[in-house]
Amino acid sequence: KFWVSGNQRDKLRAGVYLLGVEDATENKLWCGYALFKTLTLNELVYVSLKNKTNEELNSRAAELIINKLIEYPCNI
Repeated sequence: KFWVSGNQRDKLRAGVYLLGVEDATENKLWCGYALFKTLTLNELVYVSLKNKTNEELNSRAAELIINKLIEYPCNI
């Protein structure tokens, strides 16, 4: 919910949190930054979160982010 907050500090915190989840799961659950630019990846996650219902947004933030990231596995 912080992504859509009007508070800049909340948006910054959400962005840092997102980067942490991306970093912890890179090349494990999703292909990594070789596949995406950071801004592109963040936008994909942001749009995914923006399209969630309020009920869905009550889930753990990391789970919502990871569920989007795993759509981009490495094609080995």
